Amino acid sequence: MKLHVVLTCPHALGVPGGGLVHCRNLAADLVRAGAAVTLVPVESWTMSMWPRPVPPPEMREGPEVARLREAGIDIVRLEQSRWGWWFDGLAVRRALHGILGQGPVHAVLGWWAEHAHSLRMLTVRGIFVGTLAAAPYSQWWGRDLPRLGWLHRRMDRKLVAETYRRSDRVFANSEFTADEVRRLLGVDADRIRIVHPPVSGRFAQDVAPAANEVRRLVYFGRLEREKGIFDLLDALALVAERPWTLTVAGSGQAESVREAVERHGLSDRVALLGEVDGSRLTRELSTSHLAVLPSHGESFGLSLAEAHVAGLPAIAYDAGAVREVVAPGESGWL
Repeated sequence: MKLHVVLTCPHALGVPGGGLVHCRNLAADLVRAGAAVTLVPVESWTMSMWPRPVPPPEMREGPEVARLREAGIDIVRLEQSRWGWWFDGLAVRRALHGILGQGPVHAVLGWWAEHAHSLRMLTVRGIFVGTLAAAPYSQWWGRDLPRLGWLHRRMDRKLVAETYRRSDRVFANSEFTADEVRRLLGVDADRIRIVHPPVSGRFAQDVAPAANEVRRLVYFGRLEREKGIFDLLDALALVAERPWTLTVAGSGQAESVREAVERHGLSDRVALLGEVDGSRLTRELSTSHLAVLPSHGESFGLSLAEAHVAGLPAIAYDAGAVREVVAPGESGWL
């Protein structure tokens, strides 16, 4: 009998970002290792907005989802709760109950805390429960909260911290994240295992040649302030006399990024590609000289690892787990 693993996820599978890339890669790797995998994503886009936006069709049923199905992965998609991510776990619990009724399940891996409402049901059945620690927890715990902040804090402790503490194992994607899970969430050290996220081999197919002069820069990732895209544009405006170009790939605050480019007078130097697929990103990395990814915090730094696999050195902030990926003076600069 094949090992049957259910992997739950708090977002639609096509949502851009390293977390969803890690989730998809993990599901595919489990299948290659011989397991049967059922993916249970909640069709949400973000956990921080209300009313909650509905993900666009390309995030719900795009090429990434099609590739997972082609790999033999069952996908049980769930609608998000209109009342917030705290209640998504109720739909996850109902879905897991249905999956358990169809045959044996040996392990359930939760990506965030969407499996919080299912812990007792799984434990009494003797099913292994794992939680993947792959988020910047210090940023989450220290974020500014709206009105009723006390309720947010209480739900964070109830649904997140308790879920991690009660899991059979917590799989942290870096030493930095393992330390945060111990300090902030109170998880016993002997329950934590460090497993670095896999990096797709496609980035090594056409490795960027060594450059005598650095001219072509690349940024790829979410277009949000905490990812450092605006810091990068501010910095490049100070060296506008140098012969550089910048390619930006990613989605998010695209209009704000465009306005910052125009404000700095860099429209003829910066190419904004929007969200690109894996093959296009691989081509862009193969023709670039340097990746600049100044995120304000990373639980691992998957984009940095992808840049290295493509043969690119990287410039990044010394934040979060970045030092575990970028060796200063060897594979990049912090």
